[in-house]
Amino acid sequence: MKKYVYVLCCILLTACDSLLDVVPENASTIGNFFKSEKELESITAEMNSIIRSYFLDNNAHAYMGVLSDRTQGFEEVRNLSPSALDENSSPYINWKNHYDAIYLANLILENVRNIKNVEAGRVDFHVGQAYFVKGLLYFDLARRWGKAIITKSTSATGAYATSPTLEVIDTAIVNARKAFDILPLFEDMKDISGNVCTIKQYGCKGAAAALLAHLYAWKGSMIDLYGYEGDSKKCYEESIDWATQLITKKVGQYELARTPEELCRYMSDTKTVNPESIFELMLDTYASSWPTSQVWARYYVNWPVNKYASLGNFEYDNTFYLNNETIKGIYAENDKRRDAFFYKFKEASQDTSKYYTGYAYLYKWREGLYVADAYSDTGEAFATFDANFSYWRLADIYLLRAECYAKLGDSRAKDDLNRIRERAGAALYPAAGDGDLQYAVFKEREKELIAEGHRYYDVVRNQYFRTELSPAFSRLTDQDVKDGALFLPISKSAFAINDIIRQNRYWAKLF
Repeated sequence: MKKYVYVLCCILLTACDSLLDVVPENASTIGNFFKSEKELESITAEMNSIIRSYFLDNNAHAYMGVLSDRTQGFEEVRNLSPSALDENSSPYINWKNHYDAIYLANLILENVRNIKNVEAGRVDFHVGQAYFVKGLLYFDLARRWGKAIITKSTSATGAYATSPTLEVIDTAIVNARKAFDILPLFEDMKDISGNVCTIKQYGCKGAAAALLAHLYAWKGSMIDLYGYEGDSKKCYEESIDWATQLITKKVGQYELARTPEELCRYMSDTKTVNPESIFELMLDTYASSWPTSQVWARYYVNWPVNKYASLGNFEYDNTFYLNNETIKGIYAENDKRRDAFFYKFKEASQDTSKYYTGYAYLYKWREGLYVADAYSDTGEAFATFDANFSYWRLADIYLLRAECYAKLGDSRAKDDLNRIRERAGAALYPAAGDGDLQYAVFKEREKELIAEGHRYYDVVRNQYFRTELSPAFSRLTDQDVKDGALFLPISKSAFAINDIIRQNRYWAKLF
């Protein structure tokens, strides 16, 4: 039966390409195969598999925002080149995977009354996952594309128009709140066999709170940036409230690692639960013959994480590079993150021999995953990091709360900022070169979350895009921003099956 459910899901997803042209199904017929939790679990697992595999994959904004002194292959994307974001050459602008997972979430929610022989608590678990997935993905749609489609049901026919950005964000908030209300704490989570969950890929009360903290911070920022109707102050207060629930352990037992070094060890160990981590994208070594990891830092790393690489490979085999001098400028000498996040930094930065490249070697994640390779002299090859990716962790939440406090002119921003600096052994705010409090918080997120893929959205939330991104962003006019330059264009494949959606105005002028 599980195989049957999986095949049926594939048929449904194929039938509703990009979820804009939905083939109607009889809801009661769909519900007939939910006769046990195993069948319900098949849908939940497939929904989460899509997130694990594709949620962070090919996010052009992550490439645009990443700190890098040198890049190989992403210069055009980072400089807003239309040719790099055109349907004919770009993998970055297709939202199909988002809507495929939303479709599966709707499939669960629409047929919950038809689920048979499953305890109410277990039904709630899967319903909560569906709400969490919808909240997470509508949030990501709002950040990447601004305007997006809000689907009504799996059986609705006809084309959908895109909805305004705030409506997409509010849809995410509604679903995230429902997830929060129904899901248990992480430590109370159990799997289908009744075992305590040890993975953080699935939604829980803490993950829903983190989602809501980010949603309200983003909503307030969009109101401020675009002049949308709404109360940004109230949004920042909401974000602070949700962050505070996480920080005060009201929604789970999350706590900061004691040192940056301990944090790196946790992030490099798939067998130990990371107490700082709130929501993760799990490494699945069985997904394919060549497993992939969503750890975004894979674009920075070859040597020394890859035990078969040599120092000489580093200069040619990476995508993004950071100079030693850049890292010296970001982290003060007494900041423990410099030596925890970068491999033998003092030794490497002081070595003038030909064997050192002048680059810093990211070492936040330390363990490689290897697969059999008949063409390799060693019989195996480096595939990716042997690590889960902590998408939200408690340090992020402290600094998000600090950002919202700073926007409200609340001095408590300094306390949250200094909590993270204190762990790092860095000088407390105000320190030399800090500037205003909001900017100091932004730069602290840059230090703490380096290579974790969040920087573009941090830049946009704080309206620093003209100074903190590539020169192409400095040339954007106010009208360009208003017309959608900070969002991605919609894929042409979406227009092919839906003639009522419209490209955002900035990109429509360039294509």
